[in-house]
Amino acid sequence: MSNIIRRIRWIPYRIHHGVWPDEIWALDYTIVRFTLPRLKLFKNASSSYPDGITRDEWIHILDEIIWAFENYRTTHSKEELKRMEEGVGLFGEYFFQLWY
Repeated sequence: MSNIIRRIRWIPYRIHHGVWPDEIWALDYTIVRFTLPRLKLFKNASSSYPDGITRDEWIHILDEIIWAFENYRTTHSKEELKRMEEGVGLFGEYFFQLWY
């Protein structure tokens, strides 16, 4: 079935639930795709940073989160996998600090 026909068939689902079915099949990747460009803009646009760290430390944290999201669907060495896990962990740790 072509992608266009599939999308047409999914229109009632989209209207009812507000999302396409394929967005929840791989919700982790959907979140990464949605969040990554916004994190990049946030990093460059925001002038605030959390208490207790410097602006440079905040930029480094954001860079690590962005790196983890950019490399989410690629093959990794053990070191890269650890770095990715740390970046996603930082996202959770600093989630409530992602305000403009």
